[in-house]
Amino acid sequence: MQRPIERAWDVQQQWSAAANGNHKRIDRYRRWNLIALVAAAVAGAVGGLFNEQSAIVRAMAVLAAALLGFGGLIQQRFLGESKIEDWLRTRNASERLKSEVWRLLGLGKADDPDANKALLSTIEDIQVEGATLVSAIFEASAPIKPLPAVSSSNEYRVLRAEQQATWHRGRVTTLRRKAKRLRSAELGITLFGIVVSATAAAVADVVLTPIVSALTTVAAVLAAHLSASKYERIAAGYALTAVRLESLLNSTLETTTTSTTATSADAAFIDAVERILAEQNASWISLLSED
Repeated sequence: MQRPIERAWDVQQQWSAAANGNHKRIDRYRRWNLIALVAAAVAGAVGGLFNEQSAIVRAMAVLAAALLGFGGLIQQRFLGESKIEDWLRTRNASERLKSEVWRLLGLGKADDPDANKALLSTIEDIQVEGATLVSAIFEASAPIKPLPAVSSSNEYRVLRAEQQATWHRGRVTTLRRKAKRLRSAELGITLFGIVVSATAAAVADVVLTPIVSALTTVAAVLAAHLSASKYERIAAGYALTAVRLESLLNSTLETTTTSTTATSADAAFIDAVERILAEQNASWISLLSED
């Protein structure tokens, strides 16, 4: 018979897989939406370079309208508020269960009757709250990983606290690199637009106004879909979390006991770690819910 903590770990991985699947779908549809809007702007610009009676103008107008319609359909059907909310709800449920499992492992209460009763109650609450997401949870393919081999607060310290501090610090570099690339893209489009505008003003025979308009549209679309400032804010939150975890690790002396029974100091340390991670998760979800 499966132990409650093993049951919680399996459920957590199912929710995590569902969250990952939702995120990948949202990213894919955002990419197609972005491509459609940019292509529509380009089609409009190309059409504007020809005589109004040209068949190319009519063809480009039809293409631009079709692309805008396609982008609008994607936005409405697959990128609505409910889709974002479903993703964030599954991720929040996964992180909530993960925190409970790690807490009990670190405290040495994996088989404590009272703790198990509370854990099963938490599982039930999460599944009831996410009743509308159950089908997606079942459909998600989750590679079941074994329960972390944690039997003391020292092992919790290494496998949970230290690894989370390292992970968050590593993500800061990745997110800042993404933000930098987006800033560079925005700057490049802006500079190109300035050059085209200057050329259009200096050379009267060259019709470049549609291209300037397209560049403006592309820049606006990029800013709306790929916010560099959002990456920067997430990176700042991750950096703060890493610093808080590292400060906590440095301020608490590692015990040498291998006992499965945690002391009050161990319990305080574990509570502090899980509180820091919960606050980071809440801030991350709050920021992404603005999409």
